[in-house]
Amino acid sequence: MGFLGLVLNDNRRVNDVIAGEGLKAIRPLKAVNRFVPEMGPLDLTVLMIHDDLRDILTLAGQISPDLGVDLILSGHNHVVLEPPLERNGIFIFQAGAMNRYYGVVTVSVEKGRVLNVENRLMENMPSSLDRAALRLKEVSDGMKGEPVAVLKRSLLGACMQGKENSIGDFVTDAFRWATGSDVAMTNSSSLRKGFRIFPGEFRTLREGDFKNMTPFQNHLVTGVVTGDQLMRILEGDALHFVNQVSGIRYTIDSEKPRGQRVIHARIDGKLVVADQTYTLTHNAYCARPENMRKYLHLKPGSIEWKTTPLLDYEALIRYARHLKVIDYPSEGEGRIRHLP
Repeated sequence: MGFLGLVLNDNRRVNDVIAGEGLKAIRPLKAVNRFVPEMGPLDLTVLMIHDDLRDILTLAGQISPDLGVDLILSGHNHVVLEPPLERNGIFIFQAGAMNRYYGVVTVSVEKGRVLNVENRLMENMPSSLDRAALRLKEVSDGMKGEPVAVLKRSLLGACMQGKENSIGDFVTDAFRWATGSDVAMTNSSSLRKGFRIFPGEFRTLREGDFKNMTPFQNHLVTGVVTGDQLMRILEGDALHFVNQVSGIRYTIDSEKPRGQRVIHARIDGKLVVADQTYTLTHNAYCARPENMRKYLHLKPGSIEWKTTPLLDYEALIRYARHLKVIDYPSEGEGRIRHLP
C-alpha cells in the first residue's frame, strides 16, 4: 500500500507559510504524476488530500488510470460522505470533522485491482475519559474571559457544513440581530468550533468560546439586494450549498431544472418579491469582489457593501448575552427544506 499526502494550493494563508519556509508548491496533478510512480508497484494506492471537494473531484477526473490510484481520503469541506463519491474509478471519502465521526472502509483487492469497497461512518460517543477531560477543560476555559451564556443543547455544525445546522442558525441570527437586517448569511466553512454536551446537562460559554466558533475575525457587512439577487444566491446554494441563513426560509426541489430548484422563499412569512429590496448581512471575507461568485453566486460589484464596526465574534457575544440561554435544535430549525 502506498500513501501520498497533498495540501490545498490556492489558500493564501497556506501559500504564505510555504513561501515563508523558502518552499515552492507544485500543482496536485503534477505531484501525483511524479510521486506515485516513485513508490513502485502497489496493490493499493491512496491519496490523502486537504482541499476543496470540487477541486478533488476535478483532480480525480484528470488522473490517468495507468497510475493505479484507488482511494482518496479527503478533508476540508467537513461533509459526511456515506457512501463515498466515485470519479474516474477512484473512490473519495470524507468523514465530517472535529472527530464526530470516524470512517471504516473495507476494501477487497486482488492483483492490484479493487474489487469492492464498503464504507461505514461511526459516531464517536464521549467516553468516561472524555467526560472527565471536558470537566478539566472547563477549568482552563476560565481563562477565556467572562461567562456569557448557558448552552442548553449541543451546538453543532463544524462537521455538518453541507447543510443547515444549529451553529449556522445561531450565528446568522446573531448577525441579523446585531445589524437589524432583513436577512443574514454566513458561509458554513467559517464555522469552526462546535460544543457538545451530555443530555440533561448544561454548559457555560465564555467569550473565548465564541472567538473559537468564528475564528477569522471578519467584520460584518451590510448591503441592499433585490429579491431577484436573493433568489440567485439561494439557487446557487441549491447546486452547491454554502450559506447558513437567518430571516429567510426556503424550499428546494433538486429534481427541478437549474434555475428553478428554489420552489419558494419567504421573509417574515411573505414570499420574496423579485423587484423588492431587502437588507442583507454577510461577513467581509465573502463580500470581497474576488469571493462573490464562490460564496454568493453573484457577479463581483453587484452589491454595494457597507462595513460595520462589528467583528463576527463580537456580534455572537452580544447576542448570546441578550439570549442568556442558547437553545437550538442540534440539526437545525428547518429553515432550508428539501422536497423528497
